[in-house]
Amino acid sequence: MKNLLSLAALGATLLVASAFTTVHRSAPGGIADSTVVEPADSTVGIISYFCKHDTVVYQVYENQWKITGGDSLLFVDAALRAMIAVTDSTAEGYEMEYRILETQTGEVAEETPAVKAMNVISRLIGEKLQGLSVRFTLNPYGQVTGFLNEAEVKNLALTTLDEVKDEILKLPEIQAAKEAGINIDEVLKSMGEEQIVAEYLNEVARFFAYHGAEYYIGEQKWYQNPEPGKLACDNYLNISYDPEDGEYGLKVIVDNYIPAETLVKQGQQLFTTLIGDSIAGVIADEMYNKMQQDMVLSDRQQVNYWSNGWPYELLFQKETRYLDRSKLTQTYIVWERYSFQNY
Repeated sequence: MKNLLSLAALGATLLVASAFTTVHRSAPGGIADSTVVEPADSTVGIISYFCKHDTVVYQVYENQWKITGGDSLLFVDAALRAMIAVTDSTAEGYEMEYRILETQTGEVAEETPAVKAMNVISRLIGEKLQGLSVRFTLNPYGQVTGFLNEAEVKNLALTTLDEVKDEILKLPEIQAAKEAGINIDEVLKSMGEEQIVAEYLNEVARFFAYHGAEYYIGEQKWYQNPEPGKLACDNYLNISYDPEDGEYGLKVIVDNYIPAETLVKQGQQLFTTLIGDSIAGVIADEMYNKMQQDMVLSDRQQVNYWSNGWPYELLFQKETRYLDRSKLTQTYIVWERYSFQNY
């Protein structure tokens, strides 16, 4: 969930990666479309070979940093334990359950009242949602095909928000945020039940986002020129395979470049809205003199799989870089324990 664990959307990166394989990709968001290619000798197919009662418990760590030069400031530190289990297995695929076992937050550096407010609200909501269960289905390849209890999850989220609202408003961190001029009602509105449900469903889909795909083993690098509606970007795709134990891994890195001219133009549009054309033009000229370097939006995704198609280590990282400053958001997921083939 974004409020607890900021879970990045996969869409653009998956579509870029898919263009440089000869295989089918699952649709953005992890919902399967119709065509799947069987693996060939020189490729790796990410396929689920699950059994009823298979279970994996994961540790999920979410962190956000602000980096200036060589100094870093941690301002989000959250973690949870989650279980994914196969509740039924048929020729049509699998019925699955994702359950939140435990949530926790760590100590972070002193930050603004707004950040403190968001962290404490996320902590309270997370505590209330421990035990949340999302039931969903996979096709035989491991692609998510649907969610079985979405309405139930939505009702739980709505009930939870109603329960914690009064408690939230009494917290000293919230009082400090209100005194700083922050509209807490708007913050709570942005963390509504629809948002909570969407983020939990995305959390589930991310474990299986690459299933049903086939990739050539090895490394690919390419540069994509800017096009209307698309940024210039550097792309990196690495598919590894260990023939001894059958484990395999996928790494995707996409660096999108926002030109300095675009940054200046956006700044000028903002200043034009606020203070008018004439002064905005002067400010834009000054901005252009200072902003001669592109901004980089970097998206890195890395998943390692056991031979049976279960992911055992996942990394999702987004970074915005300009000059010596950056904001880094990272989700790291690793297996804690597992049980397979308990027929």
